[in-house]
Amino acid sequence: SLYRYMKRIRSEIKGFLLFTGIFIFVILVDIMAVYLYCNLVRSFVSRQPENLKGDAGILFFGDYSEDGKILGIDSKNRAGKAVTLYTTGRIKKVICVGGYDYRYWKGKPHLMKNYLIENKVAPKDIIYDSASYNTITNWWEAQKIISRFNFDTVIVISAPLHIYRISGLIKLPNTYF
Repeated sequence: SLYRYMKRIRSEIKGFLLFTGIFIFVILVDIMAVYLYCNLVRSFVSRQPENLKGDAGILFFGDYSEDGKILGIDSKNRAGKAVTLYTTGRIKKVICVGGYDYRYWKGKPHLMKNYLIENKVAPKDIIYDSASYNTITNWWEAQKIISRFNFDTVIVISAPLHIYRISGLIKLPNTYF
């Protein structure tokens, strides 16, 4: 009976060690994948042309506060980049896409517009959709606006990881990131 008990304990220890080994391996693979992906994104972003001018900047909505009344940090960072591009003359118009929350049947593009106006972007130079709610629909709506206004060159504005994802979706010539 002591022999069987020791054999069971040994079996349980082996199982625990095997599980722990597999768990550590998966964690290390995950960390390596994130590291490689971040390097890929950093490399992609660094290869984008500097000081390029465009007819418009496409500003992808990020986040907003829990109560839905103010932009979140990510959206403010993105909008800040759009303001810089606009005030330095690198873009003439800002196209705001995203922010429609289909769960509550209401949109938040006015938050982005208000932020841009508060930061010296002329209201006449802000165009926004009120239907898109994810990256794919954001791009669909942006394409409609680009076509309607006959914009030739556009600069996509978003967070670096999002920019990389968007770049796989966009196949329009004269679109830069």
